Amino acid sequence: MSSESAPDFPSGVSAPAIRAFTAAGYRNVRELAGVPAGELAQLHGVGPKALRIVQAALEAAGQSLAWPSYALPRAIRWIRRLS
Repeated sequence: MSSESAPDFPSGVSAPAIRAFTAAGYRNVRELAGVPAGELAQLHGVGPKALRIVQAALEAAGQSLAWPSYALPRAIRWIRRLS
């Protein structure tokens, strides 16, 4: 049995997105706080839905993905539109 814990991501995040996050070294949603959203979007298997779910989970904990300041208003509209 492995001593590593299973990945812990919010319900609704697809298996391909979870595999992409874990391959990039992230084991849970808390580790994604402050990570640039654009960096995560480049991972194969991570799409807008996964980013929306992750962002919502982080916001519930008072955290967020990192968004460039020039893109923040657009990113907020984008996330709300997908909700």
